[in-house]
This record gives sequence, structure tokens and C-alpha cells, in this order.
Amino acid sequence: MFNHVNISLWDFNPLLRAFDFVLRWNQKSDTEKVASMHYPNLSREEIAQRGEKLYQQSIHTRVETAGNIGKIIAINITTGDYEIDDDLIVACHRLQAKQPNAIIWTERIGYDAVFAVGGTLVRTAQ
Repeated sequence: MFNHVNISLWDFNPLLRAFDFVLRWNQKSDTEKVASMHYPNLSREEIAQRGEKLYQQSIHTRVETAGNIGKIIAINITTGDYEIDDDLIVACHRLQAKQPNAIIWTERIGYDAVFAVGGTLVRTAQ
């Protein structure tokens, strides 16, 4: 009848991969979460504040170029190092490959959010 192709939507859509990560993360116990984190106990709010401050104060002027608008930047909030890619997972993995204990904050360059679910992204850079 049908030929089966062994390809999933996950392979094509970074948003689905991000949701998959969040779903898997939320299924972990608090002990597993703490064991998998290699950084001091920072709240999500602290990580977000540090990441946003670092991006706005020292990174955005270097990366908000025509070629980078819409791409994802993964920033190590302790060192200021970063990786840029079209794919969130790829950018994070490249940064973690260089710095395994990185505390990572991500942004979509030139926009107000990384993903929009049920809405639209607002462009912040020209």
C-alpha cells in the first residue's frame, strides 16, 4: 500500500525540536534536573536578566547585521561567548561543545522572542 519513509517532522522543524526538549525536560524529576545542570542555582529570571543585559550592553551591536537578522544566538552568560545559527539546538550544542558548563541564554537576533506560538514575532532591529 504505502511506502514508509523513516523521517519525522522533528527533523525538519526547530520549533518541534524545542518543544520536544521542553516536554522531555518537564518529565524529569527535580533531582534529574539538578544533576544535569552544571551551574550554580540561578533562577530562570536571573538567567534571563543576565542574558538580556549582556546581549543589550555588549553583543547586539556586533551581531545585528543584515545577514544575522532572524538567526538564533546562544550566549554563555558567564563568559559572554556566543554562537549563531539558524537552528536553536545547533547553536546551543556548538556552544556547549566548546564550553560544557555554559549557562546559556538564547535570543532571535532582531526580534522580541525566539519563537511565537499563536502569535507573531515583533521585529526590534532595522
